[in-house]
Amino acid sequence: LGGSYATRECITSLLGSKSIINLDLGWNCFNADVFVCLGRALSGNKVLRTLCVDNCSASVDEVVTPISYFLEFLAYNSALTKLSVALNRVDYRAALIIEDSLDHHKKLSDLDLSQNPLGPLGMRSILRLLSRSWTGLMRFETEGCQSGTQGIGGGSAGASTSGAAGVDTTSGVSGTATDGGSPSSKAAWGAAGEQGSYHVFHYTNPGGRYQLNLSKPYDRTLLRTLCKTADRFQLPPDKAFLNPAYTQAPPRRPDKLPYTHPSKDAAGIWGVPDNGLLTVTFNVQEAVESAVKGIADDDFSGFLEKYMELMRFHPGWKKVVPLFAKWKDLNGRVTEQYVFLNALAKDFNLPLPYIEQMCRSSVEFSNETLCKLSPCIFGTPASRFISLLNAPSVSEHIWIHRQMTSLLDFNAQNPTGRYRLDLGLCTDYHVAEQLLLLDRWEAVVDARRERYDVSVRGDGSHMRNELFMGRPLHLLVPTVSEWTLPEFAEFEVDYVSNQRPPNDAEPLSNDLWEMVLMEIHDSGCRPQDVIVVLRSISHNFYLSSLQIRMMLGYFRTAEQRAEAFVTFYMRVTDLHNGKLFRVRFRDQGEMLHLTDRLGYAAFFPFVQPENSQFNLDLTKNDHRLCASIYVRLAFKEKSNNLREPVWIHSDGTRDLLPLGVPRSWDTPSKIPRDGFFKGSYACAPEDRQFAFRRELAATYGFYNITVDEHEVEWWTGLTEPPQDVIEFLEFLISRVSHVDEAFTIIDGENGNGVITLREFEDGFAKLKCHKFKGKDEMQRIGILFRYMDMGGEGTVSLKEWQLLDQLWKEFELSIREFAHFLSLCFGADIEEAWQELDRDNSGSICKAEFEQAVSNMGYFGPSEAVFALLDTTDNGTIEFEEFEVLRKFMPGELD
Repeated sequence: LGGSYATRECITSLLGSKSIINLDLGWNCFNADVFVCLGRALSGNKVLRTLCVDNCSASVDEVVTPISYFLEFLAYNSALTKLSVALNRVDYRAALIIEDSLDHHKKLSDLDLSQNPLGPLGMRSILRLLSRSWTGLMRFETEGCQSGTQGIGGGSAGASTSGAAGVDTTSGVSGTATDGGSPSSKAAWGAAGEQGSYHVFHYTNPGGRYQLNLSKPYDRTLLRTLCKTADRFQLPPDKAFLNPAYTQAPPRRPDKLPYTHPSKDAAGIWGVPDNGLLTVTFNVQEAVESAVKGIADDDFSGFLEKYMELMRFHPGWKKVVPLFAKWKDLNGRVTEQYVFLNALAKDFNLPLPYIEQMCRSSVEFSNETLCKLSPCIFGTPASRFISLLNAPSVSEHIWIHRQMTSLLDFNAQNPTGRYRLDLGLCTDYHVAEQLLLLDRWEAVVDARRERYDVSVRGDGSHMRNELFMGRPLHLLVPTVSEWTLPEFAEFEVDYVSNQRPPNDAEPLSNDLWEMVLMEIHDSGCRPQDVIVVLRSISHNFYLSSLQIRMMLGYFRTAEQRAEAFVTFYMRVTDLHNGKLFRVRFRDQGEMLHLTDRLGYAAFFPFVQPENSQFNLDLTKNDHRLCASIYVRLAFKEKSNNLREPVWIHSDGTRDLLPLGVPRSWDTPSKIPRDGFFKGSYACAPEDRQFAFRRELAATYGFYNITVDEHEVEWWTGLTEPPQDVIEFLEFLISRVSHVDEAFTIIDGENGNGVITLREFEDGFAKLKCHKFKGKDEMQRIGILFRYMDMGGEGTVSLKEWQLLDQLWKEFELSIREFAHFLSLCFGADIEEAWQELDRDNSGSICKAEFEQAVSNMGYFGPSEAVFALLDTTDNGTIEFEEFEVLRKFMPGELD
């Protein structure tokens, strides 16, 4: 039989028979119109029990296999008990149609899909169908079905969108004009209707933006599946389907029309249009929120567990035996076993005994079974580790553990960090899936708490720097929430949670934290392994700013420090003292890297913005927000606190803003979305508006700062001021007990409380300071004066002078930390520490020798500053007499 009118007449006659029970139409050449005819005829047939249509799909230049049009009609048949559709190019799209059509078929128990390109995606649809307790399916055959597409390379969650690389492309089906969703329904209007990239439907995470060409069976099936999902969660259509846009195809009206949501008929089948282009956002947020009601906003593990229980498949009890029987039947067919496991690894929850049974059924494949199905294990977190006991040997246990590293190391309670995931691995895919779910959950929490949107692109996402296949993800999809997670290639992302410590959070005690750090120092473990361990336990405790600073000194490289820092940044209880650890990142590149990873708003120095430098890309949402914060601060505190602001347009034109920064820039929405905004911020202590800074921190950083201004550790880093300021302070440290003493010497015992430039110049003679002797002495003294004159009035008040005290505290803390480190390593024996440093027994240590020695000892703090403080003679070396000054810093804890 071919595809002629006579063929359709013959099929109608055969299926109209009241006596034919078994019918074999295999090895014919049917086009889509014939399959539609076959489907309609089968719909009214109540007699036929067995039907074979093997190898009947005509080979035409289209991706949609013609048998798809027949498969849709299976929903209207209730008599078949056995169906064979082998060798018909049934791929994952046609498999989803089978799953949808047989969803309520009570009698069809046997299905033969042999020699079709199902791949893991198509196999997953069949496994979902088998696992439903209410369906009749008990056996299926899939020999030779291991090949198949891996799905999409990106795009929105729907069926047809344009231009994703490396995926199937389909064109509209043409043919003789008929009705009823036949292939001749024209879909030739616009690129979206004509061709595009097919997307994979994910039962675990079905939400997203869909673009459906309803002349195609797969797209109609997707719409029916969405309707079923909404019905399962008892969601009204107007709550589940948002912003629908429906356009009919020529020769019908090509303009947009009001869209009517599908409804169920008496048989429970959803009637969907067979023509037109539908664009709609599917949203199950209301159902999810209802299901997780009672779970705390910051209980991320609880949310994920409840979500997976709600959205994933649990094999029906009477279907467990057929499922295991199929697995056992595949024993020895390695490629098909891989496909089976990859299919089962998504969308299913499996108790640990099920996986143990699968391991026993195929001992040779137990390693792969454990690796691929670990994301499916349902139960307590310990179940995943218990499953590893099924490894046949210790060496295989280690191999499995390494394959599962990303999943075992993932800490859902503290997800902030950088992830590099191979989506082709089931474990990595599951981590990426959980990150996407957490991203949407936190967006819901942010909306409920009316938090400001601090995302990069203004879409509420907590993901930053997303890369898929090495390319920025935003070039592929507008927002990450519209992205359907593919099952191949590498995905990199920074996740930044909006989780903050509660008001009553207490940091670890210094004693306990020091014990942890010493264990790190003495363990001999690789730094990357230490970071993994710290991340796995990080949700159990909080740290203070000083403890974060202590930790940074135990990591050698910038990359290691960044990983450790990012892990704990959102768990700092006193971020108002954050300058204590910020100053430890002495390289500006490190600070920019951290800011880019954590977000410009999350990492903004709300409480102590002094001396901060910025270079903001005004095309990005969070950069514009930070620009607005700086402008608001300046207008509230003092307009000239913004130093050397410049607006660099996208064409390279530099606008020096001679009239000042526009006042309208205090509103993020009014900042131009073009170019870069550069500058720095400085503020005199008497100009601070501390209450306003706290308000900004609460509004844009979500930090509830309750301390008063006098309780803040006001701080300055050694890299912030000019070098002459550092040298002047080094001089003062060796001559006076406090910076106020030097102020009194310069201003006089009965001075007026401020120092002019002339008084400051004369004060150098009073202090007997000759550090800047030379022809440029006055110029360098002027630099010192202008640094302290933050207000720009031409005088330095005592409060402004006390900025030197902030530097003094940094000097002292640096040397105290170093002394404390030595005491932990060598006890109170300062001579032993000296011998470790002076390996050549020369009696003196130069700067290079000192820095290398302390690095070898495992100390990676500001060794340059320590050396400068110990070198009281300024001769470039340290002798033991100078080194002994550390004795007074060694007893007791860090204050």
